[in-house]
Amino acid sequence: MKKHNHFAVIDLGTSAIRMVIAERDEKKGFQIIECLSQSIRLGVDTFLTNVISQESALATVKILKKFKRILQDYKISESRIVATSAVSEAQNRAYFQDFILRQTGFKIEIIESQENCEFIFLSVLNELEKAQEKLAPNALLVDLGTGNARCVFIKAGKIIWIQTLKIGSLRLREILHDIDVQSFEFYKVLQAFIHADIAFLKKLMPMDNITHFVVTGSIIGELINYLVPQLAEQSFIKVTPDWFVQLYEKYKNATIEQFIEQYRIPTDVADILLPAIIVYWDFATTFKAECIILPNSSMAEGVLVDYYNPLPDFDEHILASARTLASQFKVDEKHAEKVLELSEQIFKQTHSLHKLPKESLRHLRVAALVHDVGHYIADQNHHLHSQYLVTMSPITGLSERERMLIALIARNHRHLEVELELIKKFSLTRKEQLSVLKLISILRIANALDKSHSGSVKEIDIKMRPDKNQVIFKIKTKTSVPLERWAFNHCKHLFSQLFYTETLLTVERVLG
Repeated sequence: MKKHNHFAVIDLGTSAIRMVIAERDEKKGFQIIECLSQSIRLGVDTFLTNVISQESALATVKILKKFKRILQDYKISESRIVATSAVSEAQNRAYFQDFILRQTGFKIEIIESQENCEFIFLSVLNELEKAQEKLAPNALLVDLGTGNARCVFIKAGKIIWIQTLKIGSLRLREILHDIDVQSFEFYKVLQAFIHADIAFLKKLMPMDNITHFVVTGSIIGELINYLVPQLAEQSFIKVTPDWFVQLYEKYKNATIEQFIEQYRIPTDVADILLPAIIVYWDFATTFKAECIILPNSSMAEGVLVDYYNPLPDFDEHILASARTLASQFKVDEKHAEKVLELSEQIFKQTHSLHKLPKESLRHLRVAALVHDVGHYIADQNHHLHSQYLVTMSPITGLSERERMLIALIARNHRHLEVELELIKKFSLTRKEQLSVLKLISILRIANALDKSHSGSVKEIDIKMRPDKNQVIFKIKTKTSVPLERWAFNHCKHLFSQLFYTETLLTVERVLG
């Protein structure tokens, strides 16, 4: 896709609407030439009343029209308008999106929490590269906003697990607003509320320790600007874990009035600082990272990176995340990897039959890795449990709809009759239905060829015999594979039906 010289991102956040304008740079990929921000607390509406008010909608229109005039001055024809929790969690979000479209011509794109994390990760990588720094093998990235804290666990440079905690600083203020008045030691209430979520997150985390704790989000920028101004000019900051401990001890008893009067902090910033400080402090003391990194990163910058310099191998992040999910649910990892290997071989060698696009191979790979996660709940009907767990578990780089498709593929990995009526209930297009069925037929055969979980099948060589309407699966193995033969004959029927072919298996014993 041709990239324009200028590109803009407008981010409708919970406490402000921000616009970032960039231009192409041959050496750096892009350079940010203007940043604008206008305060508006859409999150207050959503978190308190679950709807965006008329007043906020009209104010949003006013801001966006102002930004649109600026885009016209720059003659920018391509932009992306994104929104996160303040809009996505509003019950009237569809009305709000339609109103904004009619009034401004801007089509708001709802960014799921997981995709938001991926953009932040891209932004962090960009800032690390500029600072000539590298992440430690085990890192935790926390993007704290006014609505949520998005937590990204990174291992060997790959995103392996993402979780979102509803402990954003503005959300906390709105949830606990009545306690704020009644309690002199409000920080203790906040601390207890926050620590419950963070402590549970640590119990679930898919790695033994954290070396780097990376902090991003607009709030850390505000905190540095007003409370640690000597660091404000630095675009990349590294501190020790004690840094947040010292901030916590200094400001834990501070009231909103004190932040405003003593430190001359604007009201719309003052009331979110204490919750943010406590969240940062709790993460730092709970995970005990060796080093804390504060890059000047943002979701908007991540969108720019994705536009100008997208990662060439993001599928590796998807597979790393799928492997983490499989490991969490105690899947037989050797079997999962073997099914993945066989699935890839079948997909590539039968492409002339199925003619599915590259993204279908991605879905098949993930389904191969996670098809058995349901055993964690129960062996009986484990395929049903697999569908539920895959649907509900975040996997890096996959949208909710993609997870739903993969969950349907995983559900049907056994030789049981495919429930076509069930598949139709998921409002799939005809193209999606056919794609899912083809991938199911491939996964079933791959799974059957490792039915014993022994990894006996080393290689598949598939021969097409169009003159006889035959597809012959020739497998190479060092041992006899009677169970795999049996399973293949029970699982081949869907493949035969879809491609109008006779599906056969031959076995070649190899020495050594």
